[in-house]
Amino acid sequence: MDQNQQIGIFDNDIIRSNGYLYTNKTKLSCCLSNHRIQDALLNLVELKAKKIIDLGCGDGTFTQTLLIKNPDFVLGVDLAVQAIKYARKKYSSLAFKIMDIYDLKFSKHYFDVAVLRGVLHHLHHPDKVIFNACHIAKSVIVIESNGYNPMVKLIEKISPYHRQHQEKSYPPYQLKSWFEKSGAKLIHSDYIGLVPIFCPDWMAVRLKRLEPLMERSLIKGLICGQYAAAFQS
Repeated sequence: MDQNQQIGIFDNDIIRSNGYLYTNKTKLSCCLSNHRIQDALLNLVELKAKKIIDLGCGDGTFTQTLLIKNPDFVLGVDLAVQAIKYARKKYSSLAFKIMDIYDLKFSKHYFDVAVLRGVLHHLHHPDKVIFNACHIAKSVIVIESNGYNPMVKLIEKISPYHRQHQEKSYPPYQLKSWFEKSGAKLIHSDYIGLVPIFCPDWMAVRLKRLEPLMERSLIKGLICGQYAAAFQS
């Protein structure tokens, strides 16, 4: 599947579901998972009074949560036309642009922070986007599916949604290597979250109760579903 076909799938999601399925606030698993990711992301680096770009912003749902930290400016960019139309309509106080994150026309360190939330596992060439992010921003925040987790790998193979959207998690050591090759230094990283999106409510409730314990365990790198990291370029 080429990039245009992949973007078409995401555009169809917007048209069919009025937003992306994973941002659906009526699904308990999505609410619990996204809230945990949001908490981790907002505390990775200082966002107050910063100029931020959200790369692969999708329908803008997660972009608008960045306003909680009172940044000076937030720009969301994505190549999916329908997603940007949706974002502009729903979050009119924010700036959104249709833009290819493989080809960003910004000067070096134009932004203070670049956000890569759940984007890299959709890409065929994540290393190129990491290089771009490190070029245009002083700091880069990354939230990605934990490629060390065997359950994440299983879900990618058996879930119709994950297969259709060609999701492929990368082990954190690979992500770190790409950032290092782009001249960035790891500032902080952690493994977070236990609730998979789209899982049944009963499962989501039970896993959420276990989440704090699992995030403190010695084997959290194999159990937690997300890898959260901040890099300085």
